[in-house]
Amino acid sequence: MIHRLVVVGVGLLGGSVAKAARAQGRAREIVGVGRDARRLEPAVADGTLDRATTDLADGLRDADLVVLAAPVASIERLLEAAWDAVPAEALVND
Repeated sequence: MIHRLVVVGVGLLGGSVAKAARAQGRAREIVGVGRDARRLEPAVADGTLDRATTDLADGLRDADLVVLAAPVASIERLLEAAWDAVPAEALVND
């Protein structure tokens, strides 16, 4: 089981990954990272996410699995920003 799943970009794709992980009991904790806290609130309220943040480094702390679910054009920039914050043992996927 995944201790902490972090989904960066909780839109249609990222939200679906989080919901599937929740429904199948794949992660003890699911953290969502996004640009707008107000847009993350519904996913916390409905139980899709345990926690949400707009701070990338905070969201990535202690992650076991990171799913980059942002638009393709921003993945390269996002990966560059996340690289130093992702734990060495974490798996990063897009």
